Formats: sequence, C-alpha cells, structure tokens
Amino acid sequence: MKLYKELVRNYGSPLYVYNLNKITTAHEMLKNCLPENSKIFYSLKANPNPGVVHHIIKLGCYAEISSIRELDIVLAAGLPVHKCLYTGPGKSDEEIKHAMEKGVSHFSVESLDELGVISNLSLCKKSKVRITLRINPSSQSSNASINMTGIPSQFGFEEDQLDSKELMKFKNNFIVIEGIHIYNGSNFDSSEKLFNNFKSAIHTIKRVSRRLEIDLKFIDLGGGFSAPYGKNETLINYKDIKTSLQEIIDNEFSNAIQIAFETGRYLTATSGVIIGTVQSLKKSKERNFCIIDFGINNLGGMSGLRRLPSSNFNIIPIDKANEEKIEASLVGPLCTPLDYIDKKAIIPRFSRGDNFFIPNVGAYGLTASLLGFLSRDFPKEIIIENNDVRQAFDYKLISLNNSKNYLATELI
Repeated sequence: MKLYKELVRNYGSPLYVYNLNKITTAHEMLKNCLPENSKIFYSLKANPNPGVVHHIIKLGCYAEISSIRELDIVLAAGLPVHKCLYTGPGKSDEEIKHAMEKGVSHFSVESLDELGVISNLSLCKKSKVRITLRINPSSQSSNASINMTGIPSQFGFEEDQLDSKELMKFKNNFIVIEGIHIYNGSNFDSSEKLFNNFKSAIHTIKRVSRRLEIDLKFIDLGGGFSAPYGKNETLINYKDIKTSLQEIIDNEFSNAIQIAFETGRYLTATSGVIIGTVQSLKKSKERNFCIIDFGINNLGGMSGLRRLPSSNFNIIPIDKANEEKIEASLVGPLCTPLDYIDKKAIIPRFSRGDNFFIPNVGAYGLTASLLGFLSRDFPKEIIIENNDVRQAFDYKLISLNNSKNYLATELI
C-alpha cells in the first residue's frame, strides 16, 4: 500500500502497475504443468507493454503476434524473429509482406486466400516459410467461457472442407506445410476441463494430419489457462494435467514434433493493478455514486472480450481501509451513463483525493479498453520488480502522415 501511494504521488493516476515478480511466478507454475520441452508462446494481445514483453521473453517464451505493432514490440524486446508465430484471421497483404520483410517465417494460416498470398510472396522473395494450418474442428468439444471452435467461426479452416489436393496448389520450393493449430476456447476453470480440451485437440490434429498427409513438425494446442480478473484471487495450478498430457502426446506423436501452447492472461493477469483516485462521493435519489478518474476507457470497455464492468471487481482502498463501508455505484469520468466500473461496489466512505486499486488486471486491462473514447489521456504504466520501479511508460497522441497514433515514451 505504501508503494502504491508513493507511485501515485510521483506519477499521478489513473496508473497501471505491473509486478515482474508475479509474472515470473506465473511462468514457473505454467512450465511445471506442461509436458517436457513444451514451447510457451506469449499472446501479446493480453498485454503488449514493452517492459512486460521484454521480461517474458527473458523467461524463455516465444511470441504469438497478430499485428505489425506487436511484431515491432517483440523484435525491439530482443526476441529472435524465428521465435514468432504470426496469427490472425484477417491478415492484410501489406502486413504479411511487412512481416516477411522483417524475417517472419512461421504463419498460422486460416484461409486459402491467405495461403495464396503467402505462397506468392514466398516465391517472389525466395523466402522459406513454415505454414501451420489453423483448424476449426467439426464438433465443439470444450466447455470454456468463450468457445472458439466447433461453431461457425472466422477462425481457421473447417476440418471437413480441407482437401490435400487443394493445398498442393499452393506448394512451391519455399513453402512447407508442417503444422496444425487448434484453439478451442478460453478460461477453463479446472484441470479436468483443460485436459479434456487438449485431448480433443490432439485427436483432431491426429485425424487431420493423416487425412491431409502432413508431415507434422509443429503442433499448437492453443491455451485456455484461466486467470482472475479484477478479483483478489489466485491462479489455478494445473499441475494435475502434466503426467496425463505427457502420456497422450508421447503415444500420439514422435519426439521430433515441437509442442506449443499459447497464453496471455495466465502470465500477466495477476501482475497488474490499476490505481485510481476518487473525484467525488455524491448521492442521487437515495443512491450513492463514487466518481473516479478512470472508466471504460481505461478498464474493461470491450464487451466482445466479456470484460464489461459488472459487480465483480474488488475495490481495495489505499486510504481509509478501516472506514465505514457503504454501497455505491463506482463510475468513471466519461460523459455517458455506460461508464461504470461496478454498480454495486462496497467501498469505504471515500472523499475526494482518496486512492484505491483493483487487482489482477494485468491482462486485458488497458489493452482491452476503449482507449480512444472521449480522447482522454492514457494511464501511465509502471513496471516494478522487488518493490523497485524498473520502468515507467507514458503515451502521447502524435500525428503521423495525417493520421493519429499513440506513441509510448519511456519515462525512466
């Protein structure tokens, strides 16, 4: 609490703070529940902060990227380009070209149109490219919080529609189709559910690779590792799955095949808090309102990620922890009634200038917010390790070629 108060004094608020020690702990937990020699691909969409990414790369992770900006971040952080997997269902010609010019040689491909573009570019540039086919299995087999396969989807090739003769049309001396990628869903809240998800993916991969006569070198089993969001809870330890998962992989595939898993939230969620400042406490028609200095523009504004604010956040006071508790709607500063963080928050009887924080928002916190809404400034981001500030980032709106972009500036 003392550190958070000091950070607000030095940098203001709202303020995101990421603790690298917690990322290290999460990474160790994840490694200990996966089969030996598994590769962990960090999904930058969860948190692309350069300091966070650099630390995760130092821990030995690869990178799953889906944009030019994400590629630039991982390369600036020192990741060798051969450790990047470029994913996404809507890659433009320009970004594929840019990625290949930067040296990306491994793509997860989701359509024949996309495969055609990569095939032509590889031939023109005489660049070798590894292709991993993302598959949408014929049936849904997971009970995740967000199911992504076995349903009509923009993600991947339909399992039953892929044809080996069709794929052969895109082969040339520089293209090799050697991998299969399946991501069934997110946030499996038990070891049993997560294991069943991976087992189903493995069986699908075996079935598809045989039918398409693919000489497998790479398998991406996706993720689904759950993490708390805005609640003062801990990570699930999935260590129960390791032995069984190792056995099924050993039985189905040769040792020469690289096994990969993806995660964003598991590594970063518990590392981050957002610190805010109370602007006022007021009453309207017998209902308490606590107005704070951040809203859906800084936290959880994307309903598509099922991160709309609700009554699930833990509001932890830095000031007045022992004050009388009241129920209030915790609302942001934006000019819309949609800007609320928690409609029924239990909080101390705050005053203007009091501080509080929401825990476990290191994943899909800032990066999943309505950042452009009302053109307000971004929160600063602070990286701490062993209770010392390692880096601080500020974001300023700049104009480039008549377009507006946010540029991260490292403060220290």
